[in-house]
Amino acid sequence: MVMIGPVVWAEDYEVADLEADFAKADLRIINKTADIPLDTQEKLFSITGENIADFGEYWNSTDMLYAGTPTVQHLFSGESDLVAAVAFRTGGWGGASLRLLLARRQSEWFCLYYLPVQERIADSMLFIQNLFPSRNN
Repeated sequence: MVMIGPVVWAEDYEVADLEADFAKADLRIINKTADIPLDTQEKLFSITGENIADFGEYWNSTDMLYAGTPTVQHLFSGESDLVAAVAFRTGGWGGASLRLLLARRQSEWFCLYYLPVQERIADSMLFIQNLFPSRNN
């Protein structure tokens, strides 16, 4: 599988340094969108809007839009004092897409990774973990 991205929303942003900090961070796992720290929620909402389904809740994974139905599903997040990550799926033409937002806490900049879609959340977690092998040690 090939990672597509990252898309960087900043000039001269040090992606390698951010990835290195993420790789060694002691992350607290977050399962609910409402529990994501506000500084990270702002970044997420700038991409997705605020109508997001948590994992297990109904959402629209296709391009058939229904009023009020979220087209984004939060899978899981992780945060430390230094970095934050949010894994989410977006609906659209041809089905869902997997995204990973990675950012420094309290910074307005972030990286957005476009990842291959995984059928099961455990596979998504494993795929993201394997992007940063130093986290496995």
